[in-house]
Amino acid sequence: MISKYDMPSGYELTHEGDTTLIVRPDAREAALDFLSRPGDARPAPEYAGRGRLYRIDRGDGKPALLVKQYLRGGLLRGMLKDKFLTTMRFIAELYLTEIAAKHKVRTLKIACLAFKPCALIFRRAYLFTEELKGAAALADWCGAHADATPAERRMLVNAVAREARNMHDSGIWHADLHLKNILVGPDTGNRIYIIDFDRGDYFKDMPDERRIENLMRLDRSVEKFNRGPVRITLTDRLRFLKAYCGGPGATFDLYKNLVRTQMKWRKLHRLWWRIIGRT
Repeated sequence: MISKYDMPSGYELTHEGDTTLIVRPDAREAALDFLSRPGDARPAPEYAGRGRLYRIDRGDGKPALLVKQYLRGGLLRGMLKDKFLTTMRFIAELYLTEIAAKHKVRTLKIACLAFKPCALIFRRAYLFTEELKGAAALADWCGAHADATPAERRMLVNAVAREARNMHDSGIWHADLHLKNILVGPDTGNRIYIIDFDRGDYFKDMPDERRIENLMRLDRSVEKFNRGPVRITLTDRLRFLKAYCGGPGATFDLYKNLVRTQMKWRKLHRLWWRIIGRT
């Protein structure tokens, strides 16, 4: 378990009964109140995800907190659901979020991590983040702005590419980079926020293979989105890759590799969807 000497700046390690919190002081009371009475919490159904989110309104001009209980995926989901042996996965997400903030990668602010013991040696884990009121997932933004002008689309694509490049240049590899984990801010400047660094990783010098892996995961998400009524065009996708490669130290070889890999992955995924009947 993390010690008080390992705390990121601005956080405190506290214990309340059997509950452990890594928390910013201004969120401590709200987090403890939620954890003592989770059944009274107000759901936030407008935020889609694997698990249910809850909203805590704090008043006094403070942003509301969104609470996520971590749930398992994959083969263990049915058996263990919300039970975990260790907490390091969640603490790693906190540190990646702090690295992002240090390098001015826009993301949600974590207010608290909380851990409660449950059956035998297992723990449940909760993440409290400050709500970014009025932000929309990139997929939802595209669906709601199907009539966006070419200039508006170009501005948005370039903004997403810059933020993805900044994230990678900061050493952060995202485990699940897709259209729902990229937010368009509520202002008119198309500020982009990348969220959910769960299971992510840090590299002092991000290898091109990991960059490409992340970007192809995002492109796969675009492929799925394009099966709906609104499409992200090939021009948008190529513009994104070009803008991504326009950052410091970029080479034309990286751009060529990205385009080549994108085309290959797209064909493979279309073939797979055809095989499993998702045409």
